[in-house]
Amino acid sequence: MNSLFEYQTLSQHNAEQIKRNLADAISDIVDNTKRAAVNLSAQVASLSLEKIDCIVVDGLHKITEIERNVLQFLDEDVKTNLNLGKNVEDIERSISCAILRFLDRVEASIQNQNVSEAQNNLNLVLLIRDRLERHASQAIDTRVMEVQSKLDSIMML
Repeated sequence: MNSLFEYQTLSQHNAEQIKRNLADAISDIVDNTKRAAVNLSAQVASLSLEKIDCIVVDGLHKITEIERNVLQFLDEDVKTNLNLGKNVEDIERSISCAILRFLDRVEASIQNQNVSEAQNNLNLVLLIRDRLERHASQAIDTRVMEVQSKLDSIMML
């Protein structure tokens, strides 16, 4: 009977350790994704699909899977500390800022009559937006349409 109690205590301890490790791993994913999104905003001149795709989009997809499949196994206080909803909003906001600033560069290319560069950069933004799926803001869609319209009008001349 004593060994059964020890086994249950050990199992309980192991389960708690697994939950702590899981929470730490989730926190690392969120922190890395958030840091990458903030860095993108600071490095708008070198905005690349690879950086967004490899780090930010993959991180957002992992966070979505965590919300869907893993969060239910964590204690409420851990869920509160992770605050995934707010962190995802922060990441989305950082990405939107970076893309909107990049669209400023596309518009500058249009104003300088550099149609090829503008088209290439706009195509990059479209790829990024599509890859972000539901994480892309409405502001990006609106701005892309505005820039596309300006580019179309230049190309018709």
